[in-house]
Amino acid sequence: MVVRCSTVVDELLYDYLLTLLEASQAPAYDQVTGAAKIVQEAEKSVSDSPDQAPAVGDLCQAVGVSRRTLNRAFQQTVGMGPATYLRRMRLGAARSSILQSNGDGKTISEIAINHGFWHFSRFAEQYREMFGESPRETRSRYLLGQAH
Repeated sequence: MVVRCSTVVDELLYDYLLTLLEASQAPAYDQVTGAAKIVQEAEKSVSDSPDQAPAVGDLCQAVGVSRRTLNRAFQQTVGMGPATYLRRMRLGAARSSILQSNGDGKTISEIAINHGFWHFSRFAEQYREMFGESPRETRSRYLLGQAH
């Protein structure tokens, strides 16, 4: 009888541990999908007003979450904070504008301002860091490519 009792206790303990394991995995999945939804809402908020460069606080308000929650969601989903992510999005948009401004008279400074960059040397530095060339080099290379 002792062996049987031990087997029953072992089975109960095993079932209990499996239940705990399943319960601990479910919130992790919910957290990841919740984080992805927060990031999607933030991206939608940014794309709804492409002419504006929202601050992280603006995104928090638009999505309806705290700064900490927004930061955690971005870290889990895209591996960087929201400010870095937003800056990279704006840099990509600025690059697209530079490539599309084939002799239309827009200066690099005007393009930078249009994408929320007010410090031109910092813009050029961040641009070079991301794309491996300066904004001016991008424009020159693109215009040379079109001439051939």
